[in-house]
Amino acid sequence: MTPATRLRIGSPSKQFTAMLALLLSEEGLLDLDEPLPRWLPEVACPAGEPTLRQCLHHTSGLRCVQEVAFLAAGLTIQPPGRHLPAYARQSGANFAPGEVQLYSNGGYHLVSRAIERVTGAPFAQVLQERLLQPHGLQATFAERSDMA
Repeated sequence: MTPATRLRIGSPSKQFTAMLALLLSEEGLLDLDEPLPRWLPEVACPAGEPTLRQCLHHTSGLRCVQEVAFLAAGLTIQPPGRHLPAYARQSGANFAPGEVQLYSNGGYHLVSRAIERVTGAPFAQVLQERLLQPHGLQATFAERSDMA
């Protein structure tokens, strides 16, 4: 390993997603306290409509489709585009929004999709243009998929 070695950072990248959501909120493009279906109408919310803020705080109550996929297929990496339709098919939730905090990768996936919807650009591009480049993070990037 050298100073030029790139590493997958996984969950610590959630901070970048949250920062982008906050920047877009400041610009009036994204309201973190609106119900999730405003941004992603196809997502089923069987226990009530969580907000993007609740997704960021791990209090949405939605079941994480990534965790469900791990139960069904082990650690097999799912092809891009499989998660959002899986959220549309959910018929149950872990709890009502705001009742409990339960760590969820899925909430951040949904926030990243909302970011794509309001900007009209892929998440990786928005991240690069609005956060990484302006702050000089030249060796940091978002990998679109592990399938590439």
